[in-house]
Amino acid sequence: MPKARVNGVELHYESAGRGPAVVLCHGVGGNHMSWWQQAPVFSRRYRCITLDQRGFGESHLPPEAAGAEAFADDVAALLEYLGESEAFLVGQSMGGRTVLNFARRHGDRLRAMVFSATLANIRTETLDRMRQEVRASLPEDRLEAALAARVWEERPQMGYLFKLIRSRNPARPKRFLWRDNATGARPEEIAGITTPALFIVGEEDRIAPPHAVEEAYRLFPNARLVRVPQAGHSVYFEQPEVFNEAVLRFFEEQE
Repeated sequence: MPKARVNGVELHYESAGRGPAVVLCHGVGGNHMSWWQQAPVFSRRYRCITLDQRGFGESHLPPEAAGAEAFADDVAALLEYLGESEAFLVGQSMGGRTVLNFARRHGDRLRAMVFSATLANIRTETLDRMRQEVRASLPEDRLEAALAARVWEERPQMGYLFKLIRSRNPARPKRFLWRDNATGARPEEIAGITTPALFIVGEEDRIAPPHAVEEAYRLFPNARLVRVPQAGHSVYFEQPEVFNEAVLRFFEEQE
């Protein structure tokens, strides 16, 4: 399996297709396998790169290594390792934080970005209040909220696969995702990010609900929003045709 040693860790990655680079950044319950419905489609036109972020899937995590704040720098180093000077980025849930940090630190290498089901660690009083409301409303097992209820009920095989993919992730140190967390992105900083952005949210998302995603997307000077009916937190997984069409059309407009 291909590995790249970058930033002191070994990252597992997959690359398929030729053309402009597209990097798919998974969420907290995922890894590179999460994109099984995107990679074969995107690779028809792009070089589609999926990876296991440090501490996920087959990627290495040395003791005391930096946590999730290093994800964006890992992506930048992986692109350099692969000989790609720039890329389109897609971030699902936790991956939205990776994408936004990439835009903040490596914006000159970013062609366009997609935020799927995420608030991307954007911090305002309103968004922080919405986060607290969400936390109070979620079930103890967050996995239950990762897909729309209709998926668990009507397509149990998809729910089983979703859980199976998550099971490939190793145990991580306590507070790995947030132990080195910066203060987040503030509105005044986002106002200076002119990279084209697409936000996608499922109408039934309980983790990043539509009203909260709308609050976040309005902060970007060059963004649009797609709301997907009958979809929960994982539009890419639940309705891949809708997700793929929206993302590919957006990318094509930026070429």
